[in-house]
Amino acid sequence: QGFAVYEQRHAIKNDCKNFRYFITEKKYSEMKRFSVNPRDIIMSCSGTIGKTTIVPDSAPEGIINQALLKITPSAKIDANYLKRYMDSELFIEQVMATAGGAAIRNVASVKTLENIDIQLPSMQEQKRIIVKIDEVFKEIESIQFSTADCKDNYESLKSTLLRQELTPEKAA
Repeated sequence: QGFAVYEQRHAIKNDCKNFRYFITEKKYSEMKRFSVNPRDIIMSCSGTIGKTTIVPDSAPEGIINQALLKITPSAKIDANYLKRYMDSELFIEQVMATAGGAAIRNVASVKTLENIDIQLPSMQEQKRIIVKIDEVFKEIESIQFSTADCKDNYESLKSTLLRQELTPEKAA
């Protein structure tokens, strides 16, 4: 009970449900600067670096833990556009180039992230780009399902044919 503590697994799984830890209202007020709001983006910053999710409107009030970074998009950038950019290889490469740590990699600092340039078209263009990316991803997903169905059908047919060929004929 209380205020939720957002963990890396929420960013990694792109899901803001199922919380294991909670804090009291008193602790929440002390840690208010780490609170999350709907449309904030949280990013994993240790070990599995760069996984992101947008905090949905339905998410519970809470704070991030020490392995997360919270980004509140300005009015100039659409949260979906920023998330897609942060999910891109270009962004991840820039983050990883500055990551420290030997055994477990960590994002160097917020200042490092603030220095990463983001191409920022108009808000209308950002929304158009997101619609196009979503269309392409849906098409890719459809192809993946079709491919999986074809593989399942192939394996089933192969198994049936092998069974038929290897089964001794019954004497008449």
